Amino acid sequence: MRQRAINLMNNREKGEKKTPRTGEMEMYQEYEQLLDDLVFLRKEAQEILAEEAKAEALSIGGKTKQKKNRSRMRRGLLVWK
Repeated sequence: MRQRAINLMNNREKGEKKTPRTGEMEMYQEYEQLLDDLVFLRKEAQEILAEEAKAEALSIGGKTKQKKNRSRMRRGLLVWK
């Protein structure tokens, strides 16, 4: 059963669509739906990871700017208005 799913994924990547044997149509449709769900979830996970990385990079960048400003203020180079 797992090998059948792997074969379906390989066929899908190659752009081939093989008709399943008689009695396997429901299983084939279920695998097809599961593959669609897997592709969707992987894309969604990648987007979430990218957003988290971007947010983390922005927060780190902001902290360093704040630290620089504090240092400048202590040395008298920066005056708050």
